Amino acid sequence: MSKLIGTYEDKKHGSESFPFNIYPCTIPLDFSSVALHWQEGMEFIFIKKGSGIVQVGTDIIEAKQGDIFIIPPTILHALRSIPNQSMEYENFLFDL
Repeated sequence: MSKLIGTYEDKKHGSESFPFNIYPCTIPLDFSSVALHWQEGMEFIFIKKGSGIVQVGTDIIEAKQGDIFIIPPTILHALRSIPNQSMEYENFLFDL
């Protein structure tokens, strides 16, 4: 996939010896949304509490507690809030 301007996330997750990281987040408390982007690593998104919107490719899904989203490398994805609701989730990112 060519790198679409403004959508490629080049942040390294973890270290070279342990290329894995977990990010606990809450939308909209930490930020109102995660812009549409993609990366070369694998990502799992686990919805711990509440609800929000997860976009994977062209699919837009209302996410709720207990949902798990598997984002393969190079797939566009985004997250955003639903008015008057919050979504607590954890991102698990790792290089293959």
